[in-house]
Amino acid sequence: MDDHGQTCGLLALSILSLSFLPGCAGNRPVNALPLRIGLLADSQITSPDSTPDCLYRSKSLDKRIGCAIRPPALEHLTAETLQIALGRFPSSIDVILYLGDGANSGGENELETLFTVLGDHRRKSKIPIFMVIGNHDYLGAGSTPDPLMRFLLLNRLRPEEVPPLPATYNRSSSKYEVLRRISEFNLASSELPANTLFRYTDNGNTLDPNLDHGSGLYLAGRLVCPKDGDKVVEILLADTSDYADTSIKPELQILDPFIPNWGLYGMQGSVSSRDRENTPGGKRLSQITYLRDSSAGPPPDFRFIASHYPPDNLDRKRGDVPTSWHFELLNMLHGAWETVETAFFGSPYANQKLQQWRIDGRVNYWLSGHTHRRTMMRPGQGCAHVGGIAGLLTGASFHNINVGSTTDYRAHIAVVEPFSKQEAKSDNRVRRVGPYVQFREIPLFDPEEPCEKQYLRRVLSDIEGYGRENRNTPHCIGYESDAQFGMSLLGLNKDYQDDDWMASDTEECCMRLDRFIDTLLARYPADERADAVRCLAFIASASEAGACRGKKGFDPDRCRLH
Repeated sequence: MDDHGQTCGLLALSILSLSFLPGCAGNRPVNALPLRIGLLADSQITSPDSTPDCLYRSKSLDKRIGCAIRPPALEHLTAETLQIALGRFPSSIDVILYLGDGANSGGENELETLFTVLGDHRRKSKIPIFMVIGNHDYLGAGSTPDPLMRFLLLNRLRPEEVPPLPATYNRSSSKYEVLRRISEFNLASSELPANTLFRYTDNGNTLDPNLDHGSGLYLAGRLVCPKDGDKVVEILLADTSDYADTSIKPELQILDPFIPNWGLYGMQGSVSSRDRENTPGGKRLSQITYLRDSSAGPPPDFRFIASHYPPDNLDRKRGDVPTSWHFELLNMLHGAWETVETAFFGSPYANQKLQQWRIDGRVNYWLSGHTHRRTMMRPGQGCAHVGGIAGLLTGASFHNINVGSTTDYRAHIAVVEPFSKQEAKSDNRVRRVGPYVQFREIPLFDPEEPCEKQYLRRVLSDIEGYGRENRNTPHCIGYESDAQFGMSLLGLNKDYQDDDWMASDTEECCMRLDRFIDTLLARYPADERADAVRCLAFIASASEAGACRGKKGFDPDRCRLH
């Protein structure tokens, strides 16, 4: 950039900084956050019968976007990895929020596995768990509502089978059915005998099976924590797959960067903002109004919004969260466009109304998933401005905390907790968010820890030995390197993208992987199965992401998390 460009950039940054400072400023007297919140998201448990090469889940699509399919080992171990992730939370947390995309295509067996794992952990730990819906929980591969396409995504048809098809086939769940299950699960957490902190309410008893994501079907919940008596924490559980009022119509399923009102399911979320007066069931409140008005009593001391999509990803095709002044400039341009279109054309945008969910002061936080970020935010990266241009000028904002995935590279969870200056200085995984809150990032496997790196080296050595011992195994892909051949046999790399790779290859990889884990545990009796699973999941996710690559293949010395 030339001197003129640098000067303009610095000037723009200075102007933006002056506009945005009020969003993170205020004089509200608030003491420390009185509870600790566990966050995790995006396990995307995949049906073992999922078709390996479908329109929305194909090898060619995966080569372009890198997330349509995962390595066989990663998908095979996903449910167990979620179980391990839940176990990584410290026992001192008060509540766990699952921020959506527990299933990959909303299949009955995927959701059953998800709720079983979450329910088992809730029963054993006695920690309440509350969930919000994500796009993958009710759409095929997170992007298609088409029933036939979802059936093909969830079931592998055998040539000898003709209609009527067996009842054993996996059925896809509608959004209504998923929301009913989430509401029941959340209410069960609220009624947990050990739960003495939270009161949970939602609109589950008003859900209409005749509606869907495009016509006003949403589940909105409210958690209130009266811990310590004088400090109240409120968590609004928002459904960001509520497209009733957005001018973006994702069902067009057309991606054209030159036409801003067209989009593709899964790329952005939305929240309804228009109340309906004349409906068959009477007046129907938008989600903005419902969560704004359902609160009783004075404003809380802290307010959190928990959703699948970040606020900057509502009605906007963006896959990131605040990271720089460039983002803030784009945020300003988005706000300007949405303000003008709303004023002159009546097109409602969620961002225009989200300031209605804020309370006064610096105590507004937005918790989200969806982005699959490899690392969580750093200081100064967490202000999400809402309310369009008016919001920018008045400083209407949320402190943004976005957690990555429990499965992808690099898998992690997080704990939101009271700010501690000493911890923020001494622990590089602790980051301050606003004046009273910090989050603690917890990776599922950390190769930079000496013991973890030593364990990784040993497992890689065993994989190399496995490849050497099984050189005579028929396999569609061969390698000169024993280590790479072993990874291919166990489904730990991206060989599934090869044109010759068949569904039978995926099944064989998963069976070999199970036997390999059993052999590891028999060879090293002191090892825990969870350690083997999270290490193998790390290898698979790093291989998929192209991380840890050296001249001779997977190199543990090149694995960096920070």
